[in-house]
Amino acid sequence: MFLDTALDKVPPIRRIRRSRNTTWAMSSLFLFIDTFVYSLTVANLPDILQTKMHISSSNNGLISSMFGIGVIIGSLVSAFLSDHFRVRRLVQLLAGVVYTVAGIVFFEADHYYQMLIFKVINGIASGVACTMLYTTVGDVFSANLLGFIVAIIYLCNNISYSIGPICGQKLYELNGVKGIASLVIALGLLEIVLLLTIVEDSLVQKESVPHSHELAIRSGTLPELNEG
Repeated sequence: MFLDTALDKVPPIRRIRRSRNTTWAMSSLFLFIDTFVYSLTVANLPDILQTKMHISSSNNGLISSMFGIGVIIGSLVSAFLSDHFRVRRLVQLLAGVVYTVAGIVFFEADHYYQMLIFKVINGIASGVACTMLYTTVGDVFSANLLGFIVAIIYLCNNISYSIGPICGQKLYELNGVKGIASLVIALGLLEIVLLLTIVEDSLVQKESVPHSHELAIRSGTLPELNEG
């Protein structure tokens, strides 16, 4: 991509883009975004469905089921595409685009079927994002480091679960569904911008690691996280 070539001509930016710690940090952020988007509607879903749309509470379970269906679709499709075509970042960009689309659908949601569509699309984005963020850290970090790496990533997931419903409730009180939807759109666009600017494809990162450094990583004699 032209943008990649231009950014790599700036040494500090190139170092950031080629750093596996950047992949780690962005994976943590992307899981935070994924869980945050999901949890934004948790506290408000009964009010949206029962008060605003006059839907029986017995239909609430179907909403969660549609999210799960979307996750299955997103994870399987992203796994196939990333392995078959040997690309990671392009598939990650798909997640950002789908988050944005989900936010637009939610912004316009006035009927129950639109909520179902929103949840399916949100699930697809989640399936793509989670599959790829764990795949990318696995590409660039050795097995003896993955436990700690994944623990920090998952910590961001738990933080997001804790604050997402509270933020969603406040946004809903201030601006209704459109307030939450606007934030979802903004987070999707943020993910796209970060992927286009400071995130390099993890397979490219893996190939750029010096051979001696890579051997040290594989042998477990280089446990520190600093770049070589």
